[in-house]
Amino acid sequence: MNDIPLLFEVLDPAQFDAVVLVDAPVALRRTRLRTRRGLSNEDADRMIAAQMSAERKRARSRHVIENAGTLAQLEAQAQAVFVELRKRAARTGVQDEAPGQTLLLCATDGRDSAAVLHAIERRYSDAGMRVEHVTVKALPKALRARAPLSIVATAAAADGARSAWERAVPPRPCRLYHLSPDPDPVAVRLDLRPWGYDRVALSEEDGAGLAPRADLL
Repeated sequence: MNDIPLLFEVLDPAQFDAVVLVDAPVALRRTRLRTRRGLSNEDADRMIAAQMSAERKRARSRHVIENAGTLAQLEAQAQAVFVELRKRAARTGVQDEAPGQTLLLCATDGRDSAAVLHAIERRYSDAGMRVEHVTVKALPKALRARAPLSIVATAAAADGARSAWERAVPPRPCRLYHLSPDPDPVAVRLDLRPWGYDRVALSEEDGAGLAPRADLL
């Protein structure tokens, strides 16, 4: 993320994935320059005139936040834009996967629900994927109901998930990943940074020795 006041004047907006413009009417901008920076009307007008017009900047921006109201209104708009950017980033990360497919997050039981699984759920839900939580005991039934895109298991559930995955019909119907406090660097195939969580390394079954995946799942 880059905060660039004169982006349109000094750089090419096309260099960035998305441009968010915060704008206000010229009269209000002039008033703020006078009251907050102590500029004269003439200096304020010269500063505004040196910039690209708001109409041209708006046309080249993906999102426009109107900064002519209260602070609460500004924050609400910024939050809405942030949510949309987060969803766009998630969709870009799984662009090779069809939205609507299912990701299974597997734990031994309710007490084994690692916080990172909820962070992964938020990210892939934003990408338009269906995310379901299952226990090791319920995993065979879930695999009979549908072939998910992938399974992500906690470290404690890794062995049970592997057993259900291998015994499924057909066997190994999807990709299987598991968390590990000390993952084998040769087997690590994904390096995730889900929303609200530190970077996470996932090991993939049968993934040792293969080139790391460029996508997320």
